[in-house]
Amino acid sequence: MTVLAAPAAAAAATAAAAATAAVAAAGQQQRLAFVLNRIVEIQQRVWQTQPQLVEGIRVQQQTPHRPQQQQQQQHHHQQEQQQQQQRQQQ
Repeated sequence: MTVLAAPAAAAAATAAAAATAAVAAAGQQQRLAFVLNRIVEIQQRVWQTQPQLVEGIRVQQQTPHRPQQQQQQQHHHQQEQQQQQQRQQQ
């Protein structure tokens, strides 16, 4: 390799590395664009369903369903009945 060929080879290697980096960056940009588009799609779906979700939460909050409290009341009622029966037996 001549003295002039060495810098040319180094320049060619640098250019090849730069080209490889550019291709990788382009691929990365494509992946990033895909991910960002996907995020936008999901965000749009969320915005479309958000009123339904809010309404569902509102309905749940307004619906007086308290099964645990009913169970506690039933259990308390059973205890009272048992105590009355014990008193009657004594």
